[in-house]
Amino acid sequence: KDGPKEGYLWQYRLEGDGSGKIRATKVRAFGAYSGFNEIEAVAVDDALGYVYYADENYGIRKWHADPEHPEAHKELAVFGRTDFAGDHEGIGIYARTDGTGYLVCADQLPGESEFQIYRREGRSGQPHHHTDLLKAVRGGADACDGIEVVSTPLGPQFPHGIVVAMNSRGRNFLLYGWEDFARTGAPPLRLAQQ
Repeated sequence: KDGPKEGYLWQYRLEGDGSGKIRATKVRAFGAYSGFNEIEAVAVDDALGYVYYADENYGIRKWHADPEHPEAHKELAVFGRTDFAGDHEGIGIYARTDGTGYLVCADQLPGESEFQIYRREGRSGQPHHHTDLLKAVRGGADACDGIEVVSTPLGPQFPHGIVVAMNSRGRNFLLYGWEDFARTGAPPLRLAQQ
């Protein structure tokens, strides 16, 4: 809660040390921090090479995940500044193989949190423009403190993937089929190709 304004996040390279143990080497400190509340949720888009994190009372921030990228020191985007009523919490990525998909961010509200959904790929020709909120979905999770999103088919019950949300009131996790998120409210979201 009292982290630095710059270099709030640290990134480590994990590698074997030759004796069966893992060695962690710090490769960079990066990331801006507003100073409001804390940074809690982090999600990495391995396929596209980005890291997203929730600056709780400020917005969602985006950086390059590769510490050796020529612009690794540069913030790429800040979005979700006006779409949230509560804290910016969990972040999940619904990734499709063509590079499209959705960024799902939890708006931590008492009673029933909301899940804000943005385009993973940004606008056409503007891959870091995520400010267009596609939809907000309510799912019953009380003061949601974290989420996970999987786009891989998980059997007949979850043929298009799953969203898992931490539910504070019940001290449990709520499971949603991605199609429930995609069809709730307007407009509907595109489902993953099988």
